[in-house]
Amino acid sequence: MPVDNTRSIKGYELLEVIGEGAHGAVYRASQQAVDRQVAVKIILPEFANRPEFIRRFEAEAKMIAQIEHLHIVPLYDYWRDPQGAYLVMRLMRGGNLEQLIQKGPLALSQVSRIMEHVSSALSAAHQRGIVHRDIKPANILLDEDANSYLSDFGIAKALGEDSGQTMTGAIIGTPAYITPEQVQSLPISPQTDIYALGVLLFTMLTGEHPFPLASSGDLIAHHLRDPLPIVYEIYTGIPAGLNDVIQKATAKDPDNRFSDVEDLFVAYSRAIDLEKTPSLAECESLERVFVGEDSWDQPPDDLNLRPPHNLPSDLTAFVGREGEQEALQDMFADPKVRLVTILAGGGMGKTRLAMAFAESQLDATVKANGSVKPIYPQGIFFIPLAHLQSSDSIVPTVAENLGFQLSEKRDPLNQLIDYLGQKELLLIFDNYEHLLDGTMLIVEILKSVPKVKVLTTSRTRLNIGGEHRFKLKGMDLPDGVLRTTDEALAHSSIELFRHCACRAQIDFLLSDDNLNEVAQICKLLEGIPLAIRLAATWVDMLSPEEIIKEIESGLDLLETEVGDIPERHSSMRAVFDHSWSQLTDRESSVLGGLSVFRGGFTRVAAEKVAGASLRELKTLVNKSLVNPTANQRFEIHELLRQYISGRLVDFPERNQQVKDLHCEYFTKFLKICDEGLRSGRQLDVLGEIINESGNVQLAWKYAVE
Repeated sequence: MPVDNTRSIKGYELLEVIGEGAHGAVYRASQQAVDRQVAVKIILPEFANRPEFIRRFEAEAKMIAQIEHLHIVPLYDYWRDPQGAYLVMRLMRGGNLEQLIQKGPLALSQVSRIMEHVSSALSAAHQRGIVHRDIKPANILLDEDANSYLSDFGIAKALGEDSGQTMTGAIIGTPAYITPEQVQSLPISPQTDIYALGVLLFTMLTGEHPFPLASSGDLIAHHLRDPLPIVYEIYTGIPAGLNDVIQKATAKDPDNRFSDVEDLFVAYSRAIDLEKTPSLAECESLERVFVGEDSWDQPPDDLNLRPPHNLPSDLTAFVGREGEQEALQDMFADPKVRLVTILAGGGMGKTRLAMAFAESQLDATVKANGSVKPIYPQGIFFIPLAHLQSSDSIVPTVAENLGFQLSEKRDPLNQLIDYLGQKELLLIFDNYEHLLDGTMLIVEILKSVPKVKVLTTSRTRLNIGGEHRFKLKGMDLPDGVLRTTDEALAHSSIELFRHCACRAQIDFLLSDDNLNEVAQICKLLEGIPLAIRLAATWVDMLSPEEIIKEIESGLDLLETEVGDIPERHSSMRAVFDHSWSQLTDRESSVLGGLSVFRGGFTRVAAEKVAGASLRELKTLVNKSLVNPTANQRFEIHELLRQYISGRLVDFPERNQQVKDLHCEYFTKFLKICDEGLRSGRQLDVLGEIINESGNVQLAWKYAVE
């Protein structure tokens, strides 16, 4: 199939052929609309317009879309026209397993990683009644992080359906990995894929096919009558138990094979004795001796040690928070620290910090037993919880993001604990605050899985044993007048504003003329990253001075219409709505009363004015709505205070009550201070008046009115 570098199909510019077959080719292509590279599989028109190919093509697209698994190559688009049939998929830049095996036998760590990924993908397919029927090295693709992905469902079959895609008596499959039942046109089952996976395991361990010099006809004959060679007689230095696994997986009678692919992987794991040997990444230091002319005692130099992960890409740069990121690294470096909660109110950047920390851990390594391994060799996985409505959905969500298929026959939590087993990995639970009745899941993981660490983000403390709380505050703010742009950009809040403003208006410049106004914006927003981002989007319409005036007048400016921002972060009002919705009626009443204060308040004042008991005050602190400050005082962020005041307007009786109580409390406070000023406590009393200056002015004004 000739390459046409100028050819463009439905917005995809074909760049080069990366694979060819009898029926078409796979191209590396550029999707111009979103500026990403993809793989486009094209079936030639002379085949694509035949009824049997049309059915196969549409079935393949539907199967991939139906399974949608972490280790199955994702489908982006598909269509058919008179010029051919087209499948658009993720571009895998790491080549395929066939190319990797050509370099020689794989290290046991590589084999284990590939087996885990492919087994989980096949398990997901089998759970949906789909048998792949073409498991072979060329159909196992690799990304740049050495993660494995199952591809090419072109001859896959949905059990229980008569697809009509093949003629009676036709042999479907690749001769090197075909099963006896495929050769004999007998019914196929998940055991069909298990057989091919057993042959694939042999090939990875030895670097060659079990019947390496056979012709296609001889290969079929071998699969019908001959057991696979004994693997450790070809490749020494591996557990002898692996041969038993391979022989059972490739039994000629499907009923004598493993019951499912999960059983195969469990048997494989036991054979390499995961509990007593080093972790999979450490196994790279084990001696491997290939019987033949070539021998080597260390893994290939190009072996990528980066652990598997599902971290989503962020379209914006990570600005500031480097100190916080290092502090998290220091916390997790302590073996005794296994659970950390990044605790802060909405819009503080908890998720972004957690993601930046996780990304930094992908390349972090540690020395163990004379070799280097990743800190989390079995992976780093991000578990989003914001969209969940019930804690019952947490375990299935964890399993989905781990690429682990739950069975309906067993308790989901027990399955998850068994799956995690001895794995060394990091789990990141994002937005846990509305699912606090489900925190026992974390407790069970930490108790049952000794090598797993957990990072959570929440607006509320989890309040479980072993929780280390990482209180996240606003970004760095300047103290006084700024004189130069370099001095201004030394503060992370201003650097974030500049960065976001340049996206809104490409020629925006931070200059001597506006740097103090930008600093004032950041101060008004008290360094809240989301608020700074939202304010910066207005620079194409408003000057910094106008933005300041709008912020001082209310929250309405702090919103955006950008489509890729979650609705709960589309405005500061939406952020506060979410927090407000999590409060009980009593908590919202107390918080409404506290919003009357200006410049903070004491515990005594909170009790007298808002009726807040010590326990209620602590609850609001735990929910990141009230912040303790110096001198045993408390405060509410000004933007949040404005929001709560607006809420209090809807309750005029409560609003009037707290204003009366506030005025009464601070007029009495002034009377007491007047007496103190006439005593020997003048300096102490003056300090108290200064601390309460905002409250005093508000109470006096209200009394006069």
